[in-house]
Amino acid sequence: MERLKAYLKENYRSLLGSFMLALILWVSISSEKVYTTQIRLPFKVNLGGDSLTLVRKIPEDITLRIKGTGRMLFGLNFRDKSIHLNIPDIKKTKIIDLTEQKQNLHFPSEYGMEILSVISPRRILVEVDKKIERKLPVKVEHHIQTVPGYLFVSQQVHPDSVRVRGPQKLVSKLTAISTDSIIMKDAKYPFTSTVHFISPRPGIIFITPEKGQVTTTIEPIVERTLYNVPIQLVNFPPDLQAVAEPAMISVRVKGGETRVTRLRTDEISVIFDYKLSFHKGVMEYPMQIVTPADITWLEVVPQKFVLQLIQKGNTL
Repeated sequence: MERLKAYLKENYRSLLGSFMLALILWVSISSEKVYTTQIRLPFKVNLGGDSLTLVRKIPEDITLRIKGTGRMLFGLNFRDKSIHLNIPDIKKTKIIDLTEQKQNLHFPSEYGMEILSVISPRRILVEVDKKIERKLPVKVEHHIQTVPGYLFVSQQVHPDSVRVRGPQKLVSKLTAISTDSIIMKDAKYPFTSTVHFISPRPGIIFITPEKGQVTTTIEPIVERTLYNVPIQLVNFPPDLQAVAEPAMISVRVKGGETRVTRLRTDEISVIFDYKLSFHKGVMEYPMQIVTPADITWLEVVPQKFVLQLIQKGNTL
């Protein structure tokens, strides 16, 4: 054993060189041999022209029996190895037997290999439709929770619309494109998020651009009292004259700081509808307050008003 160790130590360079030479010789000879093997590759369908597109996805992979040299088969590990089915003459939806389409199955470049047979899938349904493109608005999906005392105010997305391309029967039904969801807890300050625009049918419906920016506005909740808001009396019979006492009230509201600060008196409506609310013999009525969607009313002063009806100079 000791003599063997000594021999290897003294001659390892020549032995290693002989081994590498034998390995290169073996690889060289083996790489030129022709092999038959089964292989699974990504699968794509190419339609003729640019006016048609697929309506449903086809299988992502295809299993083939192929023949080629060892060198060519080894080279598949370093190249685009998708198999393309060219069907330029298709005009309508049809079932295609792949076992009869060997002449239309192609590697993207010449590999010196031969497709012997299709193992799976043996048949595919190719559903086609006219390709169209539309411009659609973006709908932001979000789940935002603020800390107490703060309010989610608004969101702005850029771009606010995207180009949507795909089969007419699907794209024509769309009204908007959604983003992936923005999730935020304990929000207190404005922030900007990068979002992806979600295709309703990935691989069939394509969206350009694929992502955008959403600016979310968070503000502290503030309160404010608006004075001299008039009471509006509506839907009274033409022979009656109505008077509210008092004619104006004050309304306390709350909302986001910027919105509440800029809120105008004429954006608050205090309405009494004769047809809906009048009751014979009743003179006092509560206030009916209508505010913008982003404003909440808290209190009105006074809480009720007195309704006076005058007919032909007489008070009723």
